[in-house]
Amino acid sequence: MSNPRSKELGYLTKKINALKKKGYDKLTDNEKVEYDYANELMDYLSKNNESLKDNIKPLSIRNNSNDAWYLLQIEKWAHGKDLGQTLNGKGSLYKFALQFFVETVVLNPSNATLDIASLKQKFKEEKKATADRKMSYQLNRLEAMLSFVMMMEQRQAEFLPSQIIDQTIVTEPNPITADEIKINGTETDQNINSKLGSAFEAYAKQWRIDKENNRKKLNQKKGKLNND
Repeated sequence: MSNPRSKELGYLTKKINALKKKGYDKLTDNEKVEYDYANELMDYLSKNNESLKDNIKPLSIRNNSNDAWYLLQIEKWAHGKDLGQTLNGKGSLYKFALQFFVETVVLNPSNATLDIASLKQKFKEEKKATADRKMSYQLNRLEAMLSFVMMMEQRQAEFLPSQIIDQTIVTEPNPITADEIKINGTETDQNINSKLGSAFEAYAKQWRIDKENNRKKLNQKKGKLNND
């Protein structure tokens, strides 16, 4: 884990400068709390930096069953991860937890100004937000892929039937190239006035009807009542 007197104090300085640049009067209430905390912390650290040597003393900690359980979870979590340091023994686990908490919470004004309940909730929300962003990206990607596949299916043949003249099917070239699409355009499922779009809308409507009917049948088998 990095030295907090370099990387993390540098982060504090950047945080203070960024908020100061906005102007104190223009800061939100939360930003004002963070700004005041960061300045107070920097002042404290600069005044107490020389007293660090006095605090370098052997530390004896007696563990109970709960402490042992927590240490075991940290050890299990850290196994196989690149943490920038090697964790050997209880002492290194305590040091890692201490450094991680200080760098992640105490030296980060956005986290340090929260109470423990709010801090836990923030971590949960950030985890959910990350999962939501990943899911949103995957769904958008899937939607685009399905749309492209539908377009390819619509135009997969080299020649497609265009009309019937004297009982003869007349076809026309149907290349699928970027240049052809740019010049002449192409049907997409988003254009409900196109053959592809209207067909897709009709299919999607029928799909939803069938799904709802299947849900009702399943609920009836389970003895559940439908809202309708």
